[in-house]
Amino acid sequence: MEQYTGKNAPAEKIPRVNGHAWDWIEAIRTGRQAGSNFDYGGPLTQVALLGLIAIRFPGQTLKWDDKAMKRYTAGGHTMAPKDMAHFASIKGETIVEVTGIGPFAIKYVDPNDDPMMKKTAAANAK
Repeated sequence: MEQYTGKNAPAEKIPRVNGHAWDWIEAIRTGRQAGSNFDYGGPLTQVALLGLIAIRFPGQTLKWDDKAMKRYTAGGHTMAPKDMAHFASIKGETIVEVTGIGPFAIKYVDPNDDPMMKKTAAANAK
């Protein structure tokens, strides 16, 4: 990395910040856009999560159609056919209510993320 320091350093294209919290507060105070805004962070998170899913399912073809994603406003709803795998991308603080007519299951990519598993583990530890 030494060859990229001093006079050989690349030009700064992205403004440097003093951390995420500072950047967020400065964006509020000055009205400028934060460097870690959701328009950038949302798609970046989608790519990272899709990569994690690909690691979990090696050798399987994953189909991703970003253009087919639909936007739902507050109170919006959708229906999914039986056994349909789906993905949700959320911007900002959100409450998502999922209901179904049985049998109904939520399968976590990482089972450790399932809050019911944590409750079961805590109950078994007693």
